[in-house]
Amino acid sequence: MEIGEYALKIAEKMGVEHVEVRYQRLERTALKLRDGDVEAVVEGIDEGIGVRVLYRGCWGFSYTSSLTEEAVKEAVKRAIENAEIQGGKCEVKIAEANLARGQFKFQYQIDPRNIDVSEKISVLNRGIENAKEIAGDKLKSVEINYFDLWFKTHVMSSDGADATQVGARFYFAFRVYGKAPTGLFYDSERCGVMAGIEKLESTVIDVSTRMAKRVVSQYEAKTPPAGIVQAILESRAAGDFFHEIGHSFEADSVIRGVSAFEGLKGRTIASEILTVYEDPTIPNAWGSSFFDDEGVKTRKTVLIENGVLKGYIHSRESAKILGEKPTGHARAESYQYEPIIRMGNLVVEPKDWREEELIEDTKTGIYISGARGGQTTGKGPFQFQASEAYLIEKGEISKPLKSVSVSMRILEALKNIDAICREANYYTTLCGKGGQRMAVTALAPTMRIRRVVIGG
Repeated sequence: MEIGEYALKIAEKMGVEHVEVRYQRLERTALKLRDGDVEAVVEGIDEGIGVRVLYRGCWGFSYTSSLTEEAVKEAVKRAIENAEIQGGKCEVKIAEANLARGQFKFQYQIDPRNIDVSEKISVLNRGIENAKEIAGDKLKSVEINYFDLWFKTHVMSSDGADATQVGARFYFAFRVYGKAPTGLFYDSERCGVMAGIEKLESTVIDVSTRMAKRVVSQYEAKTPPAGIVQAILESRAAGDFFHEIGHSFEADSVIRGVSAFEGLKGRTIASEILTVYEDPTIPNAWGSSFFDDEGVKTRKTVLIENGVLKGYIHSRESAKILGEKPTGHARAESYQYEPIIRMGNLVVEPKDWREEELIEDTKTGIYISGARGGQTTGKGPFQFQASEAYLIEKGEISKPLKSVSVSMRILEALKNIDAICREANYYTTLCGKGGQRMAVTALAPTMRIRRVVIGG
C-alpha cells in the first residue's frame, strides 16, 4: 500500500470527519555570492508527509520526515490529538470542491539536479561581471542569494483528491550597493522563474543589466518634491502595489475584518477601467499550481470587473463561511505546514495605452520604476520605496530622483487609476504570511494614478 493511502486508511479508522495527506519531496541547491566570491553552498533533500484532520469540528495537523508506517501512524495520532486539544469548540465545516485527480507536470528542459554547482556559480558570476561592466566605479558591491528546486507533491483526501504535480524552479535576490556623492545606497530585485536551468543565464543577465543601470541613474539623483502628485507606475512597481493589496482579496483577511474589501462585494471600489483576477492556471508562471494543498483544482477567479468587487480567493473552509465556492488557493510552504489562503498569480487586465503615449500625456508627475519594501495594514495606507524614479516635466522623463517614498490609501488609489497600458511584466517574490513563504506573482501593466503622496 502506498504510504499516503496508508495514512488515509489509518485516519479514517480513527474516526476523523475528513483527512488530507500531503507527500512532498524537495531537492534544493542554495548559493550566496558576493562580488564573485562564494560565501555559502547548501545542497539537500527534504522528504516527508503532512497530515491534516478534521476531528470533532476542529483542525489538527502533524507531519513527519520519516516514511515508515510506524512514523506515519504516529503523525496521524498527533494530528488527532492536536484537534482534540481545542475541545470541540471550532465547528469547522468545509465546502464541496472540484478535486484534482491524476498526474501533472510543469514544463522544463534542464533539470537543476543534473547541473553541477560550479556551472551554476559561473552563470551567477557572469551576472555580477555584467553589472560591473555597465556601472563601472559607481558600483561598490553585488550580492546574489540564489536557490533552485525540483519538487514533487502528492495530495490525497478522504473525499477523493488524488493528484501529483512535479516541477522545477529557481529564484534569486540580486542586491547592489552603489556609490553617490551623498554616500552609499542600496537596491535589490527578486526574481523567480518556474523553469529549468535553461532560463537561468538570460534571466540573470536581464536583472543585472537593469540593476546596474539603476546604479548609474541614481548617482546623480536629486531629492524628490514632496506632496501630492500624479504618478506613473512602471509595470513592476504596479505589480508590487497590486501584490500587497492582493492580501485584501484573501478570504481569511475578510473574515478577520482586516481586509480593505470587507463588506464591499458587488460595489464599485475602483476605476471602471480596472479588471483584476487571480489565475494559478497560467502555464509555468511563478505562482502557478495545478491544484492547491487541499487537493482542490485551481481556477481563474475574477476579483474586480470594470471597477466592481466580484469576490475573494478561498480555501474550502472560508468558502463555506462566506457562501462561495473554493478557488484552489489553500497553499503551504511544504509538507511541514498547514495550508493557508495565499495568492498565486494576481493579474491586472491590460488596456490600450502605450507607455510612451502615457508619459507624453502626463505633463507633470513622477515616473516610478521598480519598488521594494511594500507594506499595508489592510484597511490603511499602502507604502513602498521606489527602486528608481524620475521627474516628468512637459510630457518627458527628466532628472532622476533618489529615495522616493510613495504612500496612498488603497481604495482611493484604485479609484484614481485613470490610464492602463498594454505593456506588462511579472513581479515575482517569496511572500511571507503566517510564518510561511510562498511563490507569488503579480502581472500588472504600467498605469497612472492621479493622486499619490510622495516623500524623500
